[in-house]
Amino acid sequence: MSSVKVYHRVHVKRCPHCQSLGHYPDRCPNRGKPPACMFCSKDHDTDSCPVKNDPNKHVCKICVPTDHDEHSHHAGSVKCPTYKNEYDRLSKNFYLSSTQH
Repeated sequence: MSSVKVYHRVHVKRCPHCQSLGHYPDRCPNRGKPPACMFCSKDHDTDSCPVKNDPNKHVCKICVPTDHDEHSHHAGSVKCPTYKNEYDRLSKNFYLSSTQH
């Protein structure tokens, strides 16, 4: 008899158009609006951001509207507390649903 180790992988959806969590661009409610920059949160394409290489000027679009004091990171950062909260929530839901079978 052999055993197999199983790992779960949680994926947090982040829209590259509006930087919000929970959806991808094909279902983005902001498709008609200008894109939000991942690095500075302003209304321009992420690729053309003038501060993308300056971490001291990064502003997280996800954290700015929340009560998180810390938003000096970019929206794709694993340091993002809003991203971490969503990851933890999804991980907990995965664990709960897998233990109910």
